[in-house]
Amino acid sequence: MNEHAALPQTLDSAATVGNTPFFNVFTPLHINNWTFNWPRACRMPGVAHWFQRFYGTPCIIVSAGPSLERNLAPLAGRQRGFIILCVDNAYNRCYAAGVRPDVTLTVDAQPVVGPEMLSPHRPGDLVCWVPFQDANIPEIVGRDDLVCYTEELNTNPIWSDIQREFFSKFNPAWGCLAAGGTISTVATSLAFMMGCSPIIHVGLDLCYYDKPTAYPDAELFPAVDIWGRDVFTIQPFWLSRLWYSHAATQWEGTPRRWINATGAGLLADGYEQITDPDFIPSLAGREFNTRHYLRQWLARRPIVNNSWRPPRTIPLDMKKCTGGIK
Repeated sequence: MNEHAALPQTLDSAATVGNTPFFNVFTPLHINNWTFNWPRACRMPGVAHWFQRFYGTPCIIVSAGPSLERNLAPLAGRQRGFIILCVDNAYNRCYAAGVRPDVTLTVDAQPVVGPEMLSPHRPGDLVCWVPFQDANIPEIVGRDDLVCYTEELNTNPIWSDIQREFFSKFNPAWGCLAAGGTISTVATSLAFMMGCSPIIHVGLDLCYYDKPTAYPDAELFPAVDIWGRDVFTIQPFWLSRLWYSHAATQWEGTPRRWINATGAGLLADGYEQITDPDFIPSLAGREFNTRHYLRQWLARRPIVNNSWRPPRTIPLDMKKCTGGIK
């Protein structure tokens, strides 16, 4: 495809540009949320309990792109044999399509984002959150359904302050996940660390097929999707596209399949393409009670406790970020 000159062309430049806006939004709001949430969050379980527990289990990562409903329709009533990881703004869309997510991930600190997307919360639905998020999330979700994680954000010095103040005396077994611009990248990091394969993306368009009305002030860039169609994208989506390709081709660990079952959009390099959503159920593994085992592992000691091991460099390399899978 013809790369747009204004968009980053390499992962190094993408990571640098992608982290820059975060300096402006990682404000006292995050610190205030963290300080308020810490007393109850510090003893919550973390995603590290699931690391390396699900080798070879197919995982579907549900993003919130415009193709999502088409992707989910064949999975209604046929999701056993998969682990379903869902981003927060696709949570209610999953239920509307007849698919119940096993784990929902959220990251935004704003009070109008995470809490609204997770409402109404269905009791028993596990939600992964970062304790710098809005303090209302534990009230909406319930403590028994919350699982903590920390992000790989080594480029921001505030994380060093948090480490010194909060992690020095009590280091919870949460687990660090690699961030790459959107919450779907965090879900991808979790699926990788769980040992899942294949890792299947649905609803991950990373573009708009018409100019979006929801973000009238967003700067749009022209792009070409996997079918050669002209589409629009925004910088965070473009950065994520580079991030996903890097993950599929460069992350070290147990070999696995990376599949894009969105059937549209920009995700291409490093991914098998599935254009017919009716084929997705055929990728299922053996049926098992996913939620039972997710809860069971939360009650056991993690195999890997890497709750504070951010990388020292960009690009975002899972081996550097989490110690990799030995």
